[in-house]
Amino acid sequence: MSIARLEPSVNDETQRGNLAREEEDEEVQQEGSEREVPYSHVSDGTDNEDYTGDVTGGEESDYEEGSEVEQENLLSFSAFPLEAIGGQHVMVITAFRRFVAVGTSRGDVVLLEATSGVVFRLLHAHTNPISDITCDTSEKYIGSSDMSGLVTIHNLTGGTESYRKDFGRSIKSLSIHPFYGRRDERPAVVSSSDDVMLITKTMFLGRNVSVIHQKHGKVFCVKWCGADIIAWASETGVVLYSYSGKEVLQSIPRPENSLHLELYNCSLIWEPPRTLTCGWGNWIQEVVLRVSGRESGSRNQRVIVHPPVLTDTLRDPFRVCGMAAFGADRYAVLAATVEQEGCVGELGVRIVDRATFDPVYCARIATSHKHTLQFCLAFTQASCESAFEAPKLTMNNTPQHDPALPTKGSMYFVGCGDVIIRAAPADEDDHVQYLLGVGQVPEAYEYAQKYALTRYDLKGIGWRMLQHLLAVGKHEEAAFHLPRIIQYDCTEWETWIVKFDQRGLSHLLADVVPTKLPGNGSQSGCAGETGNRSERIGEEYYELLLQRCLEKDVARFRKAVRRLSGLYKLEVICRAAEVRYNDWRLQVHRGSNVPEEEMRDLGDAYGMLLKLNGQYNEALRVLSRVAHSNELFELVQERHLFSEALELLPELFATNEGKTVELLLTPAPISSSTTTSSNAPATLTEDENDIDDHCLGPPLLFPPASVVQRLEFAHRGYLWSYLKALKMHDKAAYKEILRVYVQLVATLFIENEPSGMLQFLRENYSMLPKLKEIYALCKKEQMLDEMVFLLLRMGKEEEGLYVIVHEMKNMRKAVQFVADVPNKEDQTSLYKKLIHMVLEANAGFPSRNGQKYIEHEMKADETLSSIARRYGVDESDLRAANPVLDAEGGGGCSGNVSDLGDVVPQRRTCIVPLDLTKELIEAVVDMSVAHLVTLDPSLIIELLPDEEPMPHVGNCLATVARSKANSVALMEAVVCVATSDLLTCFESFYKRELSCIRVTHDGAVCPLCRRPTSEGVVVFRCLHAHHLRCVVNYFSGDNTLFDSLSNDEVERILKDPDGFINSTQWSGPISCCFCNQLTRVAELVEVEMQSA
Repeated sequence: MSIARLEPSVNDETQRGNLAREEEDEEVQQEGSEREVPYSHVSDGTDNEDYTGDVTGGEESDYEEGSEVEQENLLSFSAFPLEAIGGQHVMVITAFRRFVAVGTSRGDVVLLEATSGVVFRLLHAHTNPISDITCDTSEKYIGSSDMSGLVTIHNLTGGTESYRKDFGRSIKSLSIHPFYGRRDERPAVVSSSDDVMLITKTMFLGRNVSVIHQKHGKVFCVKWCGADIIAWASETGVVLYSYSGKEVLQSIPRPENSLHLELYNCSLIWEPPRTLTCGWGNWIQEVVLRVSGRESGSRNQRVIVHPPVLTDTLRDPFRVCGMAAFGADRYAVLAATVEQEGCVGELGVRIVDRATFDPVYCARIATSHKHTLQFCLAFTQASCESAFEAPKLTMNNTPQHDPALPTKGSMYFVGCGDVIIRAAPADEDDHVQYLLGVGQVPEAYEYAQKYALTRYDLKGIGWRMLQHLLAVGKHEEAAFHLPRIIQYDCTEWETWIVKFDQRGLSHLLADVVPTKLPGNGSQSGCAGETGNRSERIGEEYYELLLQRCLEKDVARFRKAVRRLSGLYKLEVICRAAEVRYNDWRLQVHRGSNVPEEEMRDLGDAYGMLLKLNGQYNEALRVLSRVAHSNELFELVQERHLFSEALELLPELFATNEGKTVELLLTPAPISSSTTTSSNAPATLTEDENDIDDHCLGPPLLFPPASVVQRLEFAHRGYLWSYLKALKMHDKAAYKEILRVYVQLVATLFIENEPSGMLQFLRENYSMLPKLKEIYALCKKEQMLDEMVFLLLRMGKEEEGLYVIVHEMKNMRKAVQFVADVPNKEDQTSLYKKLIHMVLEANAGFPSRNGQKYIEHEMKADETLSSIARRYGVDESDLRAANPVLDAEGGGGCSGNVSDLGDVVPQRRTCIVPLDLTKELIEAVVDMSVAHLVTLDPSLIIELLPDEEPMPHVGNCLATVARSKANSVALMEAVVCVATSDLLTCFESFYKRELSCIRVTHDGAVCPLCRRPTSEGVVVFRCLHAHHLRCVVNYFSGDNTLFDSLSNDEVERILKDPDGFINSTQWSGPISCCFCNQLTRVAELVEVEMQSA
């Protein structure tokens, strides 16, 4: 694979030309995430060459599959020179920003420059092997300790101040305060075997040593964490101590499965301002310190301990020999795989993700050393002051540094016995180089836009990306990035237009080609960045783009015509659009299939070109033929073509009804409200003069009267849409239209919205000049409510009442109709006529089992609920009378099957149980109309037919009696009717008792259920024969017998009736059903006769 390397740009033109001639890279296919991360191979030799060899697999077969993937080289290794040390052994390595401190076996502290390795200071402070080296953030004070217990602190700036003390026991770790030189007490902390001691300066130039931790396990490492926290790691875990509060903040216990930690170097990593990470053996744990108050005391410190991570349980287990931060989201780990605890099998540097600890980068280090304590990892640390600094921004407000990478100048040092390997982390330029090398050119360009580069030029990477996108077929993406890369270079734009056109893709540039240049505001004269660039893009290039859009993408052509307006010759593009438009219209006329959206876009573009060319009338004609045109209404308003638009109003409605109505309701400009515009629509007839202009609101561009007159005979449906919108938008204008065209509006209601006609008549009937014509239209459409309303206003009350009784069959509306008559005498006369009409109509209704009913032909949109509301009957009774329709219609209440349940209606015919006489009585005594009119219900009761059964009339009469209890005449009529009904009922029962029952073997029937008695009957002393189950059901319904009797209990009821009779309801024996009813009726008759 050939990868072209982008070197730092010296001349933009030279680099761009070189990049344009380079061959396109082959795409590198990335393997899945489940593969092993490949390793770089590094030796621990002492030569000064770079250790960034080929990315190959490891020696073991475990990494053979991962070797196919080229990993990003995040670290560059080289040997760190140690000639100044001579024959001494390296004991300690500590890295700071300006230098690297190396402690030797003879007690020397050697300070070397981090970049070159040159020795600039040599401290002969000890005679025994160095155990630890520390430094403050200003790097002015350096401290060291040795195995014998001697601790020294030196001032590197040349001052005389120093500290030297022999503790008489081995010192394991030493750390001085980050701001040691600025604090008067000069605090430092040291750890011996199991003690942690704090050293502070007294006011008498002495030093005070206080023990802050003792006899809680061997201490291996101690470190200052910021200005107030001291942390140390011991056999029991990690302890956080507050320097200002003089107390322990938190003790973090050591995980149970972390064994043999004394065989590994402990790493305490402090990342300002609040994160501490412990890496030790197989144990990694993160601790976060937060301040809960404004003060910095120990009581306001809150410690958040994250769960520990055991590295031997990961997918690729290892032991931590050293650890450091690698950017904000990663760790650099000196990882070792062990043959046994403390014995290194394989050593390497791993970059792992902080959240998952998955390896991102791995590099092996070939070494002959085996003991784990012979290896360490040091790294340059940012100072506490710099940790709080805001990241620097580039000119386009993007950060200069990638937070995923270590800060500028960071360096890592791996100690392998007496050899130090320097590892320089990759920077932003290295990451761009990697992305380009693996063929991820778009990603490299996006990355280069975010962060500042020093070796690569952004425009050069952009050119490389354009070539790459064109090669892989991502043409639209290349066109999208083109303006950001070449910006306003007119010559380059012309070049790229030709390149895209050679590939047949130039239409993609119509949306991105510049229309304005910086400093000019237009393309009339564009100044380039250099003197040899063209001042503007030629008209022929814009015309080329438009021609290609017209050929390949009509929607893009429509947008480009508007966007590039003024940058091309109108005659050329208008002629081309005209030819294409006429050709497509001819194809549609011949029956060819042209997509509607493309035809609309082409029509809009052609009309826009005609408008730009000043041919407004022709543009209006073309656009009026385009369905849902986006340019038509803008043309009318922009060029004030109101008179022309009024003539084409039906065509405008057909094009887009919503926008047409919006145009008609547009208010006229204030400047034109006082004077008449020459383009304003003229008055068509003299009817418009009848409108009172003083009653109107702000004038409209199109006078409503002119619109009404134009659409009245052209298209009444469009006129109806306009009037509805006018009513919502301008009520005053609508009112004036009603004053002149109320008859027309009424007919429009009948034609388009019959449901709103009744409300319209109630509001405007006094304005209608020809009620008979409206009544005829309502009668034609069978609008019964409107017919009744008009008949009442026309003085034909009896005809209106006839329509209610015979057509609507709604007694409540009939009573309301009578109440609407203003004259009392006319109310009484009309009420009597109503009674006779009802009795006459009710007599003609069919009946079944004493229940009157009618058959209603159901329409497609009718339901049982709407039918019940129409006739004013109870919906449950209607559903019970139509069980089949109730099951088909679904929903609603389904009462018990009534007496009409066996009436079989025709298809889509509804049986409506309706007794007009009963309904009239209930309507008369209804309290909702009683306050409107006073009608005498006794007139109805007196005229009730004697022999006509009326189910449930008793409840109705009881309601009448309660409501009119003070009326003697009414009560006499009620008593008379009740007495007559009771005597008739008594007479029928008496006749049935005296009648004989013919009993044969196969022809006898039970008088109750009318079924044969061949299966067995019971005969009472009165010689009446009934089925036993019929007798039990009869008495059970009267609560005489207990409910839920089984078949065995029914047989036993005759033998022992006392066990089944409810003594609270019945005291005698079970008797004949007919004789029992006759006795009750006789008692009722006697009571009524006594009360009468």
